[in-house]
Amino acid sequence: MGNTWKPADLQAQINAVKTAGWMVFFKKAALAVGIKLAILLAIASRETGCRNIKGDGGHGRGVCQIDDRSWGDFLIAHKDGMDPESNIRKAADILAANLKALGNMEQALCAYNCGAGNVRRALANHQDPNTRTAGGDYGKDVLARSVVIEGLLAAEIEPNELKVPNDAQ
Repeated sequence: MGNTWKPADLQAQINAVKTAGWMVFFKKAALAVGIKLAILLAIASRETGCRNIKGDGGHGRGVCQIDDRSWGDFLIAHKDGMDPESNIRKAADILAANLKALGNMEQALCAYNCGAGNVRRALANHQDPNTRTAGGDYGKDVLARSVVIEGLLAAEIEPNELKVPNDAQ
């Protein structure tokens, strides 16, 4: 997907999420782990354009592309990752664990894409962790998407859904 998106693309993706009935899954997952709804939607946007597909050469599963090489047991237990509700929740759990381990949202997003070990190696070598991600911009791109998505949803989201605990920013 990379950084070739426009706000109109994101609006169309949000509309598709709503039409599919998945918005409630995104809201519940974001609230459960204390991350912004817009960040979780931005991951789905970057990963699949908010579509429930198999991607990454068959390794990525579902709307948030849970990878079978890292999360095979989860996929086996959850309809091969193609159940949107469990897929979205797993993505939120992965991001929250990365955030706890790394302490920085952009780094956590990079780890979502390339793994925490690759992020730590990049940091140890004084490199931008984005350089280890698909397209070389994953964390930055997802954050940029989330800002636009937050603006698009601002009128529809309850104020407490936009808030995040200070330690999760």
